[in-house]
Amino acid sequence: MAKPRVKFAILALIVGLGAVTALGKIRNSADDHRLRLHSVDWPEHDSDFGGMSGIEITRGGNALLAISDGGVLFAASLTRNAAGDILSVKTESQNRFLDNNGDPALGFHSDAEALRIAPDGRLIVAFEGYARVASFSPPDMAPTPLQDWDRFRDLWGNRGMEAICISSSGQIMAILERLSQGNRGYQTLVHSGEKVWRDGPDLATDGAFQATDADYGPDGRLYVLERDFSLIWGYTSRLSSYQVTSNGFSAPEIVMQTAPGDYGNFEGLDVWKDAAGQTKATLISDNNFMPFSSTSIAEIVLAP
Repeated sequence: MAKPRVKFAILALIVGLGAVTALGKIRNSADDHRLRLHSVDWPEHDSDFGGMSGIEITRGGNALLAISDGGVLFAASLTRNAAGDILSVKTESQNRFLDNNGDPALGFHSDAEALRIAPDGRLIVAFEGYARVASFSPPDMAPTPLQDWDRFRDLWGNRGMEAICISSSGQIMAILERLSQGNRGYQTLVHSGEKVWRDGPDLATDGAFQATDADYGPDGRLYVLERDFSLIWGYTSRLSSYQVTSNGFSAPEIVMQTAPGDYGNFEGLDVWKDAAGQTKATLISDNNFMPFSSTSIAEIVLAP
């Protein structure tokens, strides 16, 4: 994604890049109800660590997979308390994606932006830079391309596919950061099998935020994580949900919105149901590989 870069460390500290509290302020647009957002930092000092942009919760809530802008897949275990809150995150492994030539994905080929686990267990990953979608079956990090090599040439660069969603029927949809012609909403692309992609339905939005990730929830609704940035106030994140309709998607409902500057740059989202039957939204932040900014994982329990 086109990421706002703050040139001076002192300014980044002031606006609170990556600064997270254990319990933060969340605003719900419908009734101003303050939802409980529990957040922890993921400590890791490897030089490849950082820039997280996609997340999937695994092992019933006790582990995760995450991808980075640097082209690396991370696996980690989660320790939770009796209430289900995450207490700690421990890295278990990290593996670099390979490019279409079988070489380590670096530079223009490395910007992994969206992650989903397909029903058959494959990882579906969308990349910016050299824009593409591919499936992977770790520990084999070689890609199986889901399009011709130049299918998304008009998206090459840093403002392309921000989310990959997989519906209950197994259909893969990509959501672009850019708005559709006429600013009708976020533009989508739908995978039609083999290497075929077609234009999908627009997702209505007010244009005040930019999409950073999305996921279908257990309730069948599409949840879209969005982000706004101010040099003065820092980041604001919101979570919008859409009902699936016969011809696309409904108008969005804002599920939650953070107060400006309370949190960092949330870029990854997974919506899932825990063993207690609660639907949770798990977010992960992108620290832009800045050493003074943390990588944080936050969760909220969504209303049934």
